[in-house]
Amino acid sequence: MNVWQSRPTPLQELLLKASLLHGDDSLRAWEAWISEADIDQLDGGSIRLLPLLYVHLKSQGVSAPQMPRFKGVYRHTWCQNQLLVRGVTPVLSALEVAGIPTLLLKGAALIHRYYPDYGQRPMGDFDLLVPVAEAWRAMEMLCARGWQPAHGEESFGKKLVANGREQAFLSPDKQRLDLHWHVLESFFDERGAEKSDAMFWGGAQLTLFHGVPTRVPNPADLLLHVCVHGAEGHPLMPPLRWAADGFHLLKTPGLEMDWDRLLRQAREHHLGLPLYDTLSYLSGALDAPVPPVVLQGLRSIPSSRRQRLRYILWTGPPAARAALMPPASALEALQSHRRTYAQWTAAQRGSGGNRGILVYLQDAWGLDSPGQVPPTILRRVLKKITATVVTAWNRRAVSKKPSTSV
Repeated sequence: MNVWQSRPTPLQELLLKASLLHGDDSLRAWEAWISEADIDQLDGGSIRLLPLLYVHLKSQGVSAPQMPRFKGVYRHTWCQNQLLVRGVTPVLSALEVAGIPTLLLKGAALIHRYYPDYGQRPMGDFDLLVPVAEAWRAMEMLCARGWQPAHGEESFGKKLVANGREQAFLSPDKQRLDLHWHVLESFFDERGAEKSDAMFWGGAQLTLFHGVPTRVPNPADLLLHVCVHGAEGHPLMPPLRWAADGFHLLKTPGLEMDWDRLLRQAREHHLGLPLYDTLSYLSGALDAPVPPVVLQGLRSIPSSRRQRLRYILWTGPPAARAALMPPASALEALQSHRRTYAQWTAAQRGSGGNRGILVYLQDAWGLDSPGQVPPTILRRVLKKITATVVTAWNRRAVSKKPSTSV
């Protein structure tokens, strides 16, 4: 039984079809969507598709009362993306000049290579990967150029590199850059983040981004990242953008997709479950060119009972996620800390035990004393439970809206 619940709703699927398909299929979806949708009450994921919808409908000669409004969203997106790129490009150049390799991720790579212009895909931030060994030096360079941690100084420090995977920064004019040193969540990859990072760096392709030398993932790795990120869903943003991104990537003229590489990486990094669900959706709902043999290969990748349970918890029904994700997330956090704790005790020549764990967590979380660890754990768990319940409630409200399919 398919357990993936982070899929677009029927009404959202109509919007995707109107924005991506051609001819009668697109026009029928547009007419069905606009007859049901309240454009004053759209969810965030649907709003972010409006620029793409506008360009696509305009190319098909559609004239509708809503088009000037959609055009305004498109123009706003174009302007915001231009400002973001203008703010980030000097940082990108400085990192490369300093000998820190960079690799564009997510929207930055997609807009650079696969979207015709900067108005069709919103970017709330600019995602950039650096090697883990250079992460702290890259963060120091950002701070020296006036960029500040987006979540405050209390969450910032060298320990962040060992215990995290990214740090968001804000420029003086509030442009946002997400600096990554790991790509994939360890939730799907028990081999550890470094293993999947090596995959992205090893397959990276050189490119010029506004005159600055950098790298982008090769198409197979980028598609993998888009789909795995889409399978995870988003606590605040309904999962729509990944489908448009994956479709655009697959439909790029002249693109040579290395399906063997994607299958190999799926096996190596335990990604068969999310990749099968997302790619079969693109193929079935949007007629994206995914070879059946690839879907068969993904479906045949073995998964352990533990991996299947984790995937169900990550993508299952909202009510189950609300009840089960907090303890599951806590378990994943403990597992991710296990390796760094072993390294920490070896470096500290400590004896471990309960006291050692408390001191380690004090250091990892930037606390003043070991006694602050237990109440910090309690606050984090309560915060996670609250956020998950609110997310589940919001998604339930969206899913109850009636709609029809084309």
